Amino acid sequence: MNISSALTTLLSITAFVPTVLYGNLKERNDSFNSQSPVPFFTLENGFPKEHAHDVSYSGDVYPQHYHWIKKISRLGDVIYTEDDCKWSVNPKDQWKLQYWKIGVDIVLITQNRSWFSNYQYVIMNTTDSSSIEVDLKVGPAHTGEYTRWVASLDLAEGTILLDDGSRWKVNEDDQNALLKAWEVSDPIIVGKNTEWFASQEQILINADTEDTHFVRANEE
Repeated sequence: MNISSALTTLLSITAFVPTVLYGNLKERNDSFNSQSPVPFFTLENGFPKEHAHDVSYSGDVYPQHYHWIKKISRLGDVIYTEDDCKWSVNPKDQWKLQYWKIGVDIVLITQNRSWFSNYQYVIMNTTDSSSIEVDLKVGPAHTGEYTRWVASLDLAEGTILLDDGSRWKVNEDDQNALLKAWEVSDPIIVGKNTEWFASQEQILINADTEDTHFVRANEE
């Protein structure tokens, strides 16, 4: 094979790879968008119907930090969760989204503990154990069905009451450093705390603050 033929073959291969990735994402989103205007997943006992009888998701109410994928952009650079949050995806992780299933895969949102990344959060897919680094670009819809927001704050006790009636005890360090900037009606995203030896199981991300900071907390 001469040099000209080799270069032609190489260019064909490199053009094929993104076509496959973006084609898969486009096909899945076109299929999603063409469906009738009903909720993007069916709930049964508080869980997507596909997982309703799976012992891993048994119970009447799903954990607050469980989320689902609503939409993935054609290029894989943006992902939307069920509360209409818009997350920008690290380019190195975008290829993974061709395997993620809209409205089916359960995902967790957690802080990014990597020292070598500028992305603030990580979305973890509990179905295949893959993860992507993300930044929050647009917070949840203020009147969305799946949006949580601050109903009341007790700074003296360090507790937060959300609109669904759940009460959260905030880590003492976070009370002094962060909680004072929070206000009633701030939209909240419940995530999973992945710190080693953490005393708090969840994080509460305030999507209304400029740097979308979070506090560590336990539901009481």
